[in-house]
Amino acid sequence: VRVGNHVMIAGQVGTNPHVEIGDGAIIAGKSGVSKSVGPGEQASGMPILSLKQWKLMHIFAAQLPERLPKLEKRVKQVE
Repeated sequence: VRVGNHVMIAGQVGTNPHVEIGDGAIIAGKSGVSKSVGPGEQASGMPILSLKQWKLMHIFAAQLPERLPKLEKRVKQVE
């Protein structure tokens, strides 16, 4: 594991071997670092996701009720 300068790692964080945590990164508590975290990134979760990935996931989840009828229609067309 390589940890850069000025990194903040909260308690109960596990890491896989051969990952890198870039300079200035912030890792939230009880996270599992399974892949490298870039410089200045904020990341959390198990497996770890960057703050940007978390936001995209929540945006997609919020849009899911609107998209579900269209997806069901496409599935019926394929069947």
